[in-house]
Amino acid sequence: MGFFNPHATDFILNLFWYVLHWLKFYAFTRRSLAFNWLSGSLATMVRLLRTKRALRREPRHCL
Repeated sequence: MGFFNPHATDFILNLFWYVLHWLKFYAFTRRSLAFNWLSGSLATMVRLLRTKRALRREPRHCL
């Protein structure tokens, strides 16, 4: 799981401290999924916008 066990009673934190913990120990490490998520989201958005632009130029006709 990494650096902490969220079910341990000695490590119960509020949202602010969980975010700080994540930024300190996970955000900029190889274990972080944030950068993979961001790059995947941007690639998906670019592809959707290209598809939208192509459909505006040449709409498909249904039979």
